Amino acid sequence: MLLYRSLTGRRPAGAVEPPSSLIPDLDRRWDSMVMRCMAIDPSRRFASARDALAALPSRPKTSASPRLKIPTSIPAPIPPRTPIPAEIPTESPTEILNEIAAQIPTKARRVVAVPARIGIRTRMRRLLGVVIVLFLVAGLVWHVLGYRNPLDIADDALRLKDKVAGALDPNTTTNSIGMKFVRIKAGEFVMGTRVNEPNSQSDEWPQHRVRITKPFMMGRYEVTQGQYQAVMGVNPSRFSRRADSDDRPVENVSGDDAMEFCRRPSEKEGKSYRLPTEAEWEYACRAGVATAYCFGDDPSELNRYGWFDANSANVTHPVGEKRANAWGLYDMYGNVGEWCGDCYDEDYYARSPAADPTGPAIQPGYLPYRVLRGGSWDSNPQNCRSGCRSGYRSRSAPDVRDGLIGFRLCLDFP
Repeated sequence: MLLYRSLTGRRPAGAVEPPSSLIPDLDRRWDSMVMRCMAIDPSRRFASARDALAALPSRPKTSASPRLKIPTSIPAPIPPRTPIPAEIPTESPTEILNEIAAQIPTKARRVVAVPARIGIRTRMRRLLGVVIVLFLVAGLVWHVLGYRNPLDIADDALRLKDKVAGALDPNTTTNSIGMKFVRIKAGEFVMGTRVNEPNSQSDEWPQHRVRITKPFMMGRYEVTQGQYQAVMGVNPSRFSRRADSDDRPVENVSGDDAMEFCRRPSEKEGKSYRLPTEAEWEYACRAGVATAYCFGDDPSELNRYGWFDANSANVTHPVGEKRANAWGLYDMYGNVGEWCGDCYDEDYYARSPAADPTGPAIQPGYLPYRVLRGGSWDSNPQNCRSGCRSGYRSRSAPDVRDGLIGFRLCLDFP
């Protein structure tokens, strides 16, 4: 069959025709040779390959081959062929893979194109997007679960720092019922407010220089309900039915109640507990500054230092939850107004002594008003100023009790 296909260019099929019928110019001697090789009857085939080779038609005789011409000179040797170097691709591997992938039909495509290299700016934008998303998620979690504002958390950290520093301060002491006192050094300050200070009142004028000649101890916190209960055996507070009421400032106490509270531990411990004078209170509240508040003149910052009408929810709060002033005293603004030991006189500043003023003398037959300082949970920021004498309408009678009024103790050095 190979011989047949070689001669005719066709594959034999069905009844085999002689090759010459397909190729007229073919020597007919090939017909007998090929047909015998492809005979169906084996007896008609060649006995061996040698017999078949002998039966091949001989070549026709041709004239003698022309003589080869011998060259008279030796040609120059042909230089070896220099291999042509393969073209070095200038494309990056990523571009070559993308080009190959583009030539593959979409349905048959199996290779995913490699993305182009991401630049640093794109990476930074993506990172910023992730950070923003995480921040929003965190804010949502805080909102849903009732967590506090991050700024409040930062204030908590600062308050903790203040408390740790106060606990390690050698100028602090604790009495028999757990009341903490801070040592206030002697010094000098300008008492009252400027005439042109925003929201100042006439009873705060004129400003005058005052000297505190002796150091004294002042309560780090307002007297709490738990401390008042331990000394007096009763708790008259309006906000006494709270889970944390023991840590809230006592209120609904009169000036006379506060004086009695001072007397009992004084007798028990042999020390001199008392209410601060108005000058001592303002000196300690200012903590060395002359601005409207211990932190400056901006009332918008008051939220970080005290409980007042805008943030108190109309109740008192546990002492020490806000920031302390520079001398380590808490709640000097708001929460409860604080009784002072002085009687109130609207014009007292005009004749106040320069050293250790203790307020006007009590006139016979006259029920004096007593000074209140600091403002309360119901006060606006103007009535919480360091120099304000208007925390509770400037003053109150010593027998008045109100849920806005509490007190803080002082302790004399022996």
